[in-house]
Amino acid sequence: MPPEEKDPAFLWDMREACRKLADLILQTTEAEFPAAETLRFAVERLVLVLGEAAARVSDTYRAQHPEIPWSRLQRMRNLVAHTYGKKGAGELYRSIRQNLVPLSILLETLVTSPPRDEQDRAL
Repeated sequence: MPPEEKDPAFLWDMREACRKLADLILQTTEAEFPAAETLRFAVERLVLVLGEAAARVSDTYRAQHPEIPWSRLQRMRNLVAHTYGKKGAGELYRSIRQNLVPLSILLETLVTSPPRDEQDRAL
């Protein structure tokens, strides 16, 4: 299967991760976030899904949609994957609060229906 054919599934996962992140991040403040372990773990997992899905979107689609911060999403994923414990929690919280709404709006306009092949979806 050409990479472009999997783009709808990756974009769907990105949209769903954004929706869930929005719900979770509103449950806490930046000061509380590092100590809210279960919530932080859930947020971290969704950031991993968001970054991994963004990394797998085809180069063709990325070139057609430069308005999506592809590399920033991957950097945020790397921050979560390579930072141990509570270190970096404040930066992660701020990044989600500042960047999630514009990204969510973009994804809501680009992704209007679920992918045909639901087996490829992560969420």
